[in-house]
Amino acid sequence: AAFDAATEDWTLIASNKGSERSWWSAAGLGDSVVFTNNVDPVLLHNLGTTTTQTIPELVNQVKCRKARIAVQFYGFILLMNTEEDMGDGYMRYSSRVRWSDANDPNVWWPVPEEPDAGQEGNLANFQDLEYGDEILAAEKLGGNLMIYTARGIWRCYLQLGPANTSVFGFQRVYSEPKNSTGCIAYPRTLVSTGDNHFYMGRDAIYRYNA
Repeated sequence: AAFDAATEDWTLIASNKGSERSWWSAAGLGDSVVFTNNVDPVLLHNLGTTTTQTIPELVNQVKCRKARIAVQFYGFILLMNTEEDMGDGYMRYSSRVRWSDANDPNVWWPVPEEPDAGQEGNLANFQDLEYGDEILAAEKLGGNLMIYTARGIWRCYLQLGPANTSVFGFQRVYSEPKNSTGCIAYPRTLVSTGDNHFYMGRDAIYRYNA
């Protein structure tokens, strides 16, 4: 529901979504908000309207129908831990990070720039982290986006490189593949105090500071 501070009224913008124990993850970019609950298709809400709708390019071309996490980072919407059809039917890509074009949550299909052909590209793309490293949560810390997985922590950062290369870089900063000590176990416990992240593992509460 959307709250109007001027009228103090709530407007229902989506209903009958999700399932038992599912929750919403949301990311705002300009006048738009992207919602995902890992059950239904990703939804887009434009501020000032009273509805939400699916994102045609994400559904029809990328064929991404579910995502666990939505976050805004440097003017991009990032979806993580997605369910997509890459040609062999819908499958879960638990270590995938997929992002929109810059400042446009409606554009998700990667188009390379080809000046010789007069083709203007976009910056939408995706990156898979290490196979089997399930993404559970993500939160900004300073100028980085920290991605918390079942087996470690990754740093996502903006990299300015040549055309047709990934706009983001990824670096693993912590790994514990054997028993997941120090790794997040309960995704909704991740909180930020600005300079620190706190979260719950299976054996203790942890703090991460760059």
